[in-house]
Amino acid sequence: MNHGAMLFMLGFMQCLGLFTFFRGIYLCSAPVQIKVLLAVLIEIGVFNQPFMLFYCKYFPTWLCLIFGFAGITFVYLTTSTVLMELLRLCRLKNDKIYYCLAVFSIILALTAYLRSFFQPDIQNITITSNQLKKDCRIVQLSDIHAGPVVKKDWVEKVVKKVNEINPDLVVITGDSMDSFVENGLENLTPFNNFNSPVYMVMGNHEYYCNAPLWMDAFKKMGIKILQNNHVIIDDNFALGGADWVHNYKNDNDHLIAKTFNGSPENMPKILLSHYPKSFPEAKTEGVLLQLSGHTHGGMTFPVKFFVSTANGGYLRGLYKEQNAKGEPSYLYVNDGTALWAGMPARLGSSNEITIIDLKHK
Repeated sequence: MNHGAMLFMLGFMQCLGLFTFFRGIYLCSAPVQIKVLLAVLIEIGVFNQPFMLFYCKYFPTWLCLIFGFAGITFVYLTTSTVLMELLRLCRLKNDKIYYCLAVFSIILALTAYLRSFFQPDIQNITITSNQLKKDCRIVQLSDIHAGPVVKKDWVEKVVKKVNEINPDLVVITGDSMDSFVENGLENLTPFNNFNSPVYMVMGNHEYYCNAPLWMDAFKKMGIKILQNNHVIIDDNFALGGADWVHNYKNDNDHLIAKTFNGSPENMPKILLSHYPKSFPEAKTEGVLLQLSGHTHGGMTFPVKFFVSTANGGYLRGLYKEQNAKGEPSYLYVNDGTALWAGMPARLGSSNEITIIDLKHK
């Protein structure tokens, strides 16, 4: 995000914040102290997105927690104010209704906030194909965001769960951290303890945190980094990784073709791509399955509608579409294994570890 885009976002958020205060909080029948507290939360929420995207790695944990909760509260209070404005247009001007909506919004915000700290659920999907020579079990992790909020003990529990599943391989589809190597490596040292081979692609947050140094750190852990290249897994399928930074900067680059260049023609292709919007390009290359993250399942209402639009309509779960060869291609979008500190909210989504069973038909 360039400076112009950031300023536009801040301006837009500030307009929403002023609307929420003057058409909502200011008019409701609540003590002045509560109005001031809500106004402060709203103003922190205005700065939440750009600050947490780029600067949370510099923040202490307590400040990240405040920004995160303020961001969620801002979303729900703004939604309540929009609803109240619609009621006013219908000549329902009882501002006690807004008071009830505001209280309900804060309860929702607190519920969503607390749910974002839960350990991940296990989700199972099965992909059956006659292209496969044998069965294979993959575990997908995505968007762990280890850093000021997600700490080493939380990651240890995730690795323990994965080892209990005992998959044939583990794949990580980006955004593993929100910190620099020098102050955040300790939180990801449990990655040394995977019992299965691990393959990984970079996400946008790796590039916010000096991706080359993180790549070196992951390689020392025995994790194989895929950057627009592929490996052959057990003579069964080609596993490729599309590098996020290139897809993000230029959607017209046919990097998935480059990723699978030289792979056996009749061998099924499985793609790791942090960015789900690359699925149409994957279909043109006849990819059997794309595994992605990035969206966090939309996190919560109404944020999910904006997240879905920004990602080509691919929000969460399994999608099945026809590829260029007339065969089925699948996309699975992981909800995110952990929370993102900038919007730690889980209503209509959950922290997730995905088990993908590939079955020979």
